[in-house]
Parts: sequence; structure tokens; C-alpha cells
Amino acid sequence: MKVYICFASTGEFSDRSEWPVHGYRTEQEAQDFVTRSGELFREKWVQCGFHNGWGDYAARAELFAEGWHPDCPSLGEPDYAGFTFSYATVEIKDSTPMREEV
Repeated sequence: MKVYICFASTGEFSDRSEWPVHGYRTEQEAQDFVTRSGELFREKWVQCGFHNGWGDYAARAELFAEGWHPDCPSLGEPDYAGFTFSYATVEIKDSTPMREEV
């Protein structure tokens, strides 16, 4: 069985942080989550002006208050690099020992 783990990351190079935020049973669901999350992030990033290099930090704090992402309520304010969303495929193998019927 395969599962698809979605990640959020922020920062770059040595200060990069990445963490799992969601899991799905189908690749399409994971792709949809990554696409939807990226679009939602970009929309808010543009609203607070950071898309052009300079932005309103007060607006950023307000727009990215805890709960801004409907599927990841604990995802808070990004750092200077914003957020990137991705997913990975994880193969889960059944390692349950065979049981004998008694």
C-alpha cells in the first residue's frame, strides 16, 4: 500500500525547515493539496506585498495568523522565504506476522 505525505517547508539553505502536514491515500489528493496550498499561500503573500521583495509585516502577521490554512490550522506565519509545499510517496509493507487459527 502507498500513502502520500505532504510537507510544508520554509527557509533556504542551512536554515531550511520542513515538516509533514497532511497524509493521503491517493496521489491525486496529495497533488490537489499541494496545488491548493500553494495557491492559497501565493494569494496571501501577494496581499501583504511580499511578492515584490518588500512587504507589510503587520499585514503578514494578520494574514498568516494561526488557522489561515483550512487543512492545516497549526500552520502559522512564514519566514522571509515563504512556504513551499510538496509530497512524497511512502510504501507501507504489511509486516504483521501470520497468525494461526486456533
